[in-house]
Amino acid sequence: MATKQTFVDYGLKEKLLMGIYEKGWKSPLCLQEATIMPTLAGRDILVRAKNGSGKTGAYAIPILENIDITKDDPQALVIVTYERALYVGQTSQQLSKHLGIKIMITSGTRVEDYIKPVHVVIVAPSAALHDLMDK
Repeated sequence: MATKQTFVDYGLKEKLLMGIYEKGWKSPLCLQEATIMPTLAGRDILVRAKNGSGKTGAYAIPILENIDITKDDPQALVIVTYERALYVGQTSQQLSKHLGIKIMITSGTRVEDYIKPVHVVIVAPSAALHDLMDK
């Protein structure tokens, strides 16, 4: 029987680990164990799973680990449903709070705010379209 992995086993930045543990995540869920290492290695993943299975951590952790904060350019685009945008954005902000990563969530954001320098853009296409139609 294999031993349970820890987030430390992935060789993540210490400041990212701080955010992970402060969020209350003690160890990777099964889905995260299967996806974090391949994603960190540059492989694409496609995941369909139930709520509570760890999808957000499965992609947010590798994204946040690979952001270069010395560059004020978007380095990641996360496309989610309108209902998930706020959760994914807040979770990503909590995980990265010690890293200095700038995250923009388009759900409920004014079009004028889209042009500020950010590292990660989280977009809900339906919310963005709604915002544009209001202008």
